[in-house]
Amino acid sequence: MRCPTLQSNIEISSMEDNVHSIEVYLHPVAAFAIIDSHERRSKDNQTRVIGSLLGTKTPDGVYEISSAYPVPHSESEEEVAIDMKYEQSMYQLYKTINPTDVVLGWYATNSTIKMHSVLIHDYYSKRDPPPVYLTFDCKMRSGRLDIKAYVRCSLGVETKGYIFSPIPIKMAYYDPERAAVNLLRQSISTDTNETPIKTGLERFENVLGSLEDSIDGLLAYVEKVKSGDIPADSKIGRLLMELVSKVPKLDPNQFDKIMNNTTQDLLMIVYLTNLTKTQLELGEQVAHIPSN
Repeated sequence: MRCPTLQSNIEISSMEDNVHSIEVYLHPVAAFAIIDSHERRSKDNQTRVIGSLLGTKTPDGVYEISSAYPVPHSESEEEVAIDMKYEQSMYQLYKTINPTDVVLGWYATNSTIKMHSVLIHDYYSKRDPPPVYLTFDCKMRSGRLDIKAYVRCSLGVETKGYIFSPIPIKMAYYDPERAAVNLLRQSISTDTNETPIKTGLERFENVLGSLEDSIDGLLAYVEKVKSGDIPADSKIGRLLMELVSKVPKLDPNQFDKIMNNTTQDLLMIVYLTNLTKTQLELGEQVAHIPSN
């Protein structure tokens, strides 16, 4: 098997063997970027897309992937070639925006590990930290988006070989990402796959309703534990104690006053926003009236 582009860059890394200490967290923004790169590929002669994964790594082995970009490549049964200059240039541009992020590995939009994956992994192994390899089944053969993570491990004593060992991968969310994902989930059940963006007051109402449902669920769980219907879970008990300790002790009247003031402030913001929008629309209409 020939690899003209990667042949001079193969370097076997022995730093990837501590599999059990590695945790991988993937942010939705990175996942959407990978899916978008697959949808925009040249469908005539390209079966999969590969690219770099970027983010941060903690000293205890936690990989947090927050972004990704595709890398041009071509492959056949005999050889594979990637545009290393493009990949390095994209990384330098990305560093100007996110100087603390590093390349954490690479991805491929297929569900299986190909023979050429070893050679591509060798290229990313030249950097630190040891790279992770993600596969995205964008064709959703199993009925869902199947994402798997791998690291390379050594195999053998005298004659060493290498295998890709699977490791767990979890989704991680920033607060804006979680709000966007929840909005996308609501569009799944609609006929047009669209969902309107609600106003601030409507979102506030939904948050209060969700909070009320969560409190009702906690109270129901506590009552079942007290009555002996279900066994107590010490982990849940500690989380409940931590939650209760963070809630400030307020008089009911004082709490109602705070909630009323917050609601009035929100209503005032909504009113001023609508008033500003109306004035801008009137200004545009006046600007288009021809002068005599």
